[in-house]
Amino acid sequence: METGSALDGTYGWTTVIAAGTYRGDVVLTPAVDHLESFAGATFHLRQTVYVGADGVVPANSVLSAVRGGRLTDACARNVGLTSTGEAFNGFFVADGASYVLDGPRIRFDGNGRLAFASYGSAVTGAGDGTRLVVDGAEIDNRGAVRTGVIARDGANVIVKNSRIHTREGVLPADYQPGFGANMMTVPWMLGLSGNVRATNVLGKNTTATYIDSLISSESWGVLSTDSVRNSRLTAINSTVALTGDSGYGTYADGNSQQDLFLGTHFDVATFAAISTGSPVTFGDSTREAVAALNTELALGLTDREPAAIAPGSRA
Repeated sequence: METGSALDGTYGWTTVIAAGTYRGDVVLTPAVDHLESFAGATFHLRQTVYVGADGVVPANSVLSAVRGGRLTDACARNVGLTSTGEAFNGFFVADGASYVLDGPRIRFDGNGRLAFASYGSAVTGAGDGTRLVVDGAEIDNRGAVRTGVIARDGANVIVKNSRIHTREGVLPADYQPGFGANMMTVPWMLGLSGNVRATNVLGKNTTATYIDSLISSESWGVLSTDSVRNSRLTAINSTVALTGDSGYGTYADGNSQQDLFLGTHFDVATFAAISTGSPVTFGDSTREAVAALNTELALGLTDREPAAIAPGSRA
C-alpha cells in the first residue's frame, strides 16, 4: 500500500512524506522526477508504473506498490494498486507506448490535485501514438480530483468490460474555487456542485472509447472532454451513472470532434449532457455501427466482440 504522501500545501505542486509513525515493512522508493505542466504551473507526479515506448521504466516507477498479478513490458495482468496518500498516480502510459491493462484492481483514497495534469489519477494514457487498452478493470477512487481514467495529448485509450467509480473527497479548509491550475471543483457557472470526475479527455487528437462498462461518479461529472482540439469520446453499450444529487453524464468541450453514445444508458442527477458547441450524438449500437467504429477508432476488437454486442444492451 502506498501511504504517507501529502501535498505540500492546498495548491501544492509536489508531495512530501507526512509526519507520523510508520510500522511494518516500510519501503522508500526514490523515483525520477516526472513533470507535467498546465496553466503556468509545473507538477511533480509520482506513479506506481510508468510505461514508455520500450515498456516499463523502473526509474520512473514505484514498483514496490504493485501487488500480485504479473507485470511485463507489454501488459499488466491482475495487478492490484492501493493508495491512501495524496496525489499518487497508478499507471501512466506515454511516449508512444502500446500497453494492455488486463484485470487491474485500483483503489485510491485521498485527494488528487489537478486532472488537467493527470495529478492523482488511477490510469492515464498520454501522447501521440500511445495506445492503451484497459480490460476488466475495477477502479474505485475517493478524493477530490482523484480521476479514474484520463486520455490525453493524442493517445488512444480503449476501456472494455470495466467498472470505474469515483467519490468526492474533503477539500482543504482554505481552498477557494478557482480555474486553471487551481480548479479542484466544478465551475460554478454550470450550476452544479462536486469535486471529482470519473474520466476526462484532454489535448489534441485524443480518443477515448468505453465499451460494455459501468462508469459512475458521485458528483461533478462522469465522462468529460475538456481543453481539447479534434478529440473524440465514445461509449458503446455502457452505463453512465451519477450516484449523488448534482452532476452531468457527459461534457462536450467546444473544440471536441464528437461525443458519441451508442446503446448507452444514462442515469444522472442533473444534465445528461452539456455541450459548449461540440456535437453530442445518441444512437443504437447496431453491429454495423460498432464494426464501423472498430475500424474508424482503431479499437482492435476481435471478430467475435462486435458480433457479441446486442443492439441497445446495457452494461
